Amino acid sequence: MAQDSSALSGLDLVIEEAKKVFDGRRDPIDRAMGKKLIINIAASGAFVDRRHNPNLPITTQEVTNQVKAAYQAGAAMWHFHPKNPKTGMQFMPLEERLQIHRQWCDSVFAVAPDIITDVGAIYMTPPEFHGGRIVDEKSILAETRMSPVIEPLVRMGANNRYVELGIILPFTGSLGSGTNMLGFNNKAGVISDVKYLQSKGIRVELSPFQHSDLLDVKAWVLDSGIAQPPVILDTLLGVHNTPTVLAGMEAFEFLFSYVRMLPKTGVLWQAIMGGRYWMPLTVMAIMLGVDIVRVGMEDAVNMFPHRDDHIRDNGEVVEAIAGIARYLGREVATPSEARKMLGLSQIGEFKAVAV
Repeated sequence: MAQDSSALSGLDLVIEEAKKVFDGRRDPIDRAMGKKLIINIAASGAFVDRRHNPNLPITTQEVTNQVKAAYQAGAAMWHFHPKNPKTGMQFMPLEERLQIHRQWCDSVFAVAPDIITDVGAIYMTPPEFHGGRIVDEKSILAETRMSPVIEPLVRMGANNRYVELGIILPFTGSLGSGTNMLGFNNKAGVISDVKYLQSKGIRVELSPFQHSDLLDVKAWVLDSGIAQPPVILDTLLGVHNTPTVLAGMEAFEFLFSYVRMLPKTGVLWQAIMGGRYWMPLTVMAIMLGVDIVRVGMEDAVNMFPHRDDHIRDNGEVVEAIAGIARYLGREVATPSEARKMLGLSQIGEFKAVAV
């Protein structure tokens, strides 16, 4: 029975009303943070080399050791570019690239048997142009640009073990800070890439570098319905051809501008954050409900934004991010759980194939 307020003293009235203050709060449960988080380790890099970080793994054994450490710390996926151990760069003849690709994978699979394979740089030839302006239609198609590397990788193992995810780049521009290295893809190329990878049973990853690129892939691929869900959709900040991320609030506002553009359904959002501010941005993405975070030496050289110390190894990067995610209440997905989320075969379902 409620007390008669007229019988209460002034202090008692204050106490009774104070009890109602917190009862009146209406904090909704954040369902986005209830999802399991997939961690993707980008261990070896595309354009970074040992001039930038002397700890960068390049040889098969170095890559294996660091992916193993990342896997044990919580990584369910690894993204990589095969590198020539002599030059430390990803550019080499196709036959040599395929050989190193297989060496790296076989070595990594021995220590991380169910890790998911996310392959970078699958465009082998640049498009051709007529009159310097009009792209040659055949030269932009996946059968011309992707097939030289994808076909051999598909034949390497069952269920695309050596290329489970393929990255599509829907952008046009110079790489880095205005170098002479150009990248190009248009609507016909992107649509061709999606259809080709899906015909091979490879999960599609869309990697738009700019806001306009994100709008394009939404219109060309997602809204048109040609992509089989779930599609991995990246947001990239401070990486490769993306703008340099400024510190502080500007960095977070830049991320928010991308998040507001993301489709509500049909995609798994992957945050790829590079540069000095990679860790704060990755943590913010985790709090915003990101499905996948890609971290590692490919996209970042320094561990913290306010110090010049190099990242020592990829294992410590994953350990830090997995620890922060768990502290925030987000569970880290195992490789088996990640495979289910991505619609990929479990390792036990793989069958041997003749090579």
